[in-house]
Amino acid sequence: MKIAFIGAHGVGKTTLCFDLASRLKRLDHSVDIVKEVARACPLPINQDTTLEAQAWILHTQGAQEIAAAAQYTTVICDRSVLDNY
Repeated sequence: MKIAFIGAHGVGKTTLCFDLASRLKRLDHSVDIVKEVARACPLPINQDTTLEAQAWILHTQGAQEIAAAAQYTTVICDRSVLDNY
């Protein structure tokens, strides 16, 4: 199962991710959180973004989600590939 939180900056996505993961772990679920990758992007983002930067974010996010899903039954994403759109 994959659960992704999307939305504007500062609305509480990260807090919700960690709260949900904690609750699921208490129920013996195998859970991982995929953290937001945009902050690690080596290319310009936000108002100065480029197609290359958006491609980097999209592919990096996707790769991390796939890797997490291979090891855990539940993956919670702080943002998702949908944010690029």
